Amino acid sequence: MLPPAGVSSRFGFFSYTNRCRSPAQFRPLALPERHDFPAHQLKLEVTESTLMSEPERTKKALDELHAQDVRIAIDDFGTGYSSLSYLQKLPVDDLKIDRSFVMDMSDSEASKTIVRSIISLAHSLGISVTAESIESEQTLALLRGAGCGFAQGYFIGRPMPFDALLAWIDDSGWCPQALSE
Repeated sequence: MLPPAGVSSRFGFFSYTNRCRSPAQFRPLALPERHDFPAHQLKLEVTESTLMSEPERTKKALDELHAQDVRIAIDDFGTGYSSLSYLQKLPVDDLKIDRSFVMDMSDSEASKTIVRSIISLAHSLGISVTAESIESEQTLALLRGAGCGFAQGYFIGRPMPFDALLAWIDDSGWCPQALSE
């Protein structure tokens, strides 16, 4: 049996902060009410550059969304500003390690060290970690060994329609928590 799935969205945070006066207006998706979809299974992905563009306004908006049980992920972590202070101040549930580090892990000791350090830091803070752009079995094995909890990339599966996803889950042997097993 598969664990409950969630939905991750790269909804434009700029759009959210500029069009919505409060998180209560962030209801166009209205997943919980319209589709019996638990808010805690919705993850909003925000890039580092977005986080730092208006830090006070961003913190307020993320705090309010998190209070509604929406999960927050920092996408492309390790690029951009990479300020560790926001890991303390913002309601971050997940770090998505940028592809530039993950793709170089097989060939670069520096990339391996950076990825391991990010994973260790995140786990110490109670934050889960997703590695982006897994394109080989070797990279997946390195991430498993480093304790990375989640992965995405073409090695695991390419983007696909929902119906194809259901068939893929049945046929592929993968599960949503492939790295933790």
